[in-house]
Amino acid sequence: MKRLLLVGVALTALFGGSALGAELRRPAYEPPPPAPPPVFNWSGCYIGGYVGGAWNARDAIFTDRGNSSATPDVLGSAKIGDWYAMITGRVGYAWGATLIYIKGGGAFVPFQTSFVDQCAVTAAGCGNWLISTSDSKTITYGTLGGGIEWALGSNWSIKGEYMFIGLLGDPRVSRTCDFATLASGATVGGGPFCFDHEFRGIHTAKVGLNYRFGVSAY
Repeated sequence: MKRLLLVGVALTALFGGSALGAELRRPAYEPPPPAPPPVFNWSGCYIGGYVGGAWNARDAIFTDRGNSSATPDVLGSAKIGDWYAMITGRVGYAWGATLIYIKGGGAFVPFQTSFVDQCAVTAAGCGNWLISTSDSKTITYGTLGGGIEWALGSNWSIKGEYMFIGLLGDPRVSRTCDFATLASGATVGGGPFCFDHEFRGIHTAKVGLNYRFGVSAY
């Protein structure tokens, strides 16, 4: 009996020792799975410049609306957008080093108009009067558009952008009015002559280069 017990203890020690040895021979450290690629960081403060162009959606249309049935000889001009400035914000979706965004805000656009109408032919229904008026001002409009931007590294990026400045129906740039005066300087009665001019909007397209300050790209 004692022999069997000793044999059993010996076998247990033998197999137990083998299992313990196998356990000790396993690798003590397994490397972790590879980390996901870093996400590009678009946040930060930017400064940049751009080149591009702007064009009116339609040439101005001039129509006189006066207090007479006469057909005067009108010389007039109206133009808008010799320059423009914008204050805007943007939101977008980014994947990697590419950003697609929409953008909106306010635009500041200059407007100029001038008209000269000298109706001196009495036989044509004119009363030898003169209309000479002009206007010049800077007006705030709404603007909306979007673009795409690509990062060229940690700090530099390039973008393409389109913006539309809406003008259609704005009374500030759709009519110019003034009273006619006679050769004596007296004002012709019956109300002012008004000249209608229509601007549908301004399209802008640009390519720009930006530099970002002090923020890591990842």
